[in-house]
Amino acid sequence: MTLDLDSRAADRAARVRRDLEKAGASIGMADSLIAGMVLEHSGRLLTRNRRHFERVEGLRLVPVKHR
Repeated sequence: MTLDLDSRAADRAARVRRDLEKAGASIGMADSLIAGMVLEHSGRLLTRNRRHFERVEGLRLVPVKHR
């Protein structure tokens, strides 16, 4: 599934970035945008980059097994 970056997802990404920066745990703009899109569409994120995305409250991750 692909998601578009619409204004609601962009606003959500900005909130994610702001909240993480306040907590001293920022994840970078691209990851913030990804998280915002997934959260806004109530999706789950398939990623090997759990270290960053685990910081995002409410973001559901799909486990990926490393080979």
